[in-house]
Amino acid sequence: MSAPVQRTKLYEIHQKQCRVLLKALDGEPLLDGEGNPVIIAGEVFLKPPTAAVLREVREFLKDNGIDQEPMEGSGVVEVSKALEFYDDSADPLLCSPEQNQ
Repeated sequence: MSAPVQRTKLYEIHQKQCRVLLKALDGEPLLDGEGNPVIIAGEVFLKPPTAAVLREVREFLKDNGIDQEPMEGSGVVEVSKALEFYDDSADPLLCSPEQNQ
C-alpha cells in the first residue's frame, strides 16, 4: 500500500473520516429525562460506542488494508489506539441486540 499524499482531496477525506470515527468511538453523552447530559464527578458520562460504530471502524480498517500497526503520524494510529481499550472476548458484534442496549 502506498503512502497517502497529504495534499490531495482524497487524503483530506480519509483524515476527516478518521476524525469522525475517533469521535464516534468516544461514545455519545448519556442524557437524563429532560435531555440534559448526565454529569458524574464533573465529567459528562458517555455511553460506549454502539455495535454499529464498532462495525464501521472495523470495516474502515479492513477497507484500508490495515492488518498491522499503522505508521506514526497517520490518523489511523489514533483509531487503533482507541480500539485497544476494548476487550476482544466481549465483542459486541457477537452479542444479541438485547445485550447491546
